[in-house]
Amino acid sequence: WAWHWSQHNVPALWRIHRTHHEDPAFDATTYLRQHPLEGTIQFLLLVTPLSFVLKLPAAATLPMGFVYAALDFWNHLGVKAPLGPFTRIVSGPQLHRHHHAKDPALGRGNYASFIPAWDILFGTYVHPAAGCFPEVGLWDGEEDRAARDSAEERQLPGPPDGIRTRD
Repeated sequence: WAWHWSQHNVPALWRIHRTHHEDPAFDATTYLRQHPLEGTIQFLLLVTPLSFVLKLPAAATLPMGFVYAALDFWNHLGVKAPLGPFTRIVSGPQLHRHHHAKDPALGRGNYASFIPAWDILFGTYVHPAAGCFPEVGLWDGEEDRAARDSAEERQLPGPPDGIRTRD
């Protein structure tokens, strides 16, 4: 929960994570849509320390990765899959779709990847209304900001202050 919340609230991490949220389709391939740095940073800041603290053998990281991928794949299926009372216990496509919603009122929450109890505990849980299947993508104005940020990233830096260039 804390990692995903940080990806949305720390500007440098959001610039990387927003690639995942730019997908207007929200289907099984959405979980694969990531900035190249996202997996690396997640491995270094989350998987490695967690493996160390839990004293997991290196061989355990591969099966854990498969389980994580399968659950992430499930969360990103573009299907109506209401889980009824189990929605507060386990995340699913309907709940996670709200996290990807274009409507900020729906999209400002549900950061827990698999266990919504974390969102309930920290007050970021947004329960999907019956039959609600929101449009997904970046919030209004985010597309413009994303395009502007990308253009700024591609520009070469100018000369340092005080150094004159030829006119």
